[in-house]
Amino acid sequence: NKVKTVTGNVAINIQQSFYTTDDISNVNAPVIYYRLKVIGKAGETKYSNVILIRKKQSQIPVSIVPNPANGFVNINLYVDKNTDATVMLIDKIGRRVLVQNEKLIKGPNSISLKLDRFSAGVYAIIVETSEEKIVKQLVIVR
Repeated sequence: NKVKTVTGNVAINIQQSFYTTDDISNVNAPVIYYRLKVIGKAGETKYSNVILIRKKQSQIPVSIVPNPANGFVNINLYVDKNTDATVMLIDKIGRRVLVQNEKLIKGPNSISLKLDRFSAGVYAIIVETSEEKIVKQLVIVR
């Protein structure tokens, strides 16, 4: 997937630096690969070496039950200390269709979400605390 396009005078055979950011919060893969594609003025193309980024594994164990779900879902998680969390449900085009604030207590927690008003499809559930952002996939069936 293309992350960013930089236009301007780019020399093919001269070392240069490029910088951008990429929001990988919704990427579920543990490893992400990057490379640059450089197109010179005359149309010649060169590729950089491939680099890989390993995503940090979640420190907070989270399960979603049931999944696939119909009318409701429970998000079960364990936290080491009392904390505030924001739970978001994101639809397939990236819209936040539900935002719910929760107070989590040290130990096991269960957060229930009513799904009656959402159509069938694949959604992302994001649980965000001050220390971590966990993204899980949810399938809603009708």
